[in-house]
Amino acid sequence: MIAALVDEFAPDLVSRNAIGYESASQLLLTAGDNSDWLQPEASFAALCGVSPVPASSGKVTRHRLNRGGDCAANSALHIIAIGRLRTDSRTRAYVDKRVSEGHSKLEAIRCLKRYIAREVYYVIRQRNRHQTDSNFPLTFRRASRVIPAPVHGPRQLLLPAVRWRSVVMALRRPNY
Repeated sequence: MIAALVDEFAPDLVSRNAIGYESASQLLLTAGDNSDWLQPEASFAALCGVSPVPASSGKVTRHRLNRGGDCAANSALHIIAIGRLRTDSRTRAYVDKRVSEGHSKLEAIRCLKRYIAREVYYVIRQRNRHQTDSNFPLTFRRASRVIPAPVHGPRQLLLPAVRWRSVVMALRRPNY
């Protein structure tokens, strides 16, 4: 059921390396259906909890992950990162390069999660551009000019996204 919805709304997301249906659905839920509200991709990274935060002390300069944000999206990005470490040689080379530069493996995975968040953001943003152009009536017409639909916050969802939320919430309920 989730696979059909992900294939319908974001087939490009699942075609990426190590992104499965559950991770894709969680990232789509986190972004909501109005990803234009998240203008810079850094805001999506902060929403997922993978934006770098300075954590330096003394002479040591380093960063850690933002502890705010959606922990389920952060978990989805972590699962994608570990999957890529196991299957993609370029990802392994990147982590090895970071470790040889003196970073810990956790810091290298933090950088990798940030990169994956950037990649996912652009895929979701591209999906929304195509949907607003063809599938959804997101504009009001007044006197021969087009006015964008009003936005009431980051979580304004359209009908298909409401279906998403109800499907995912139904899957999260325990079966007794």
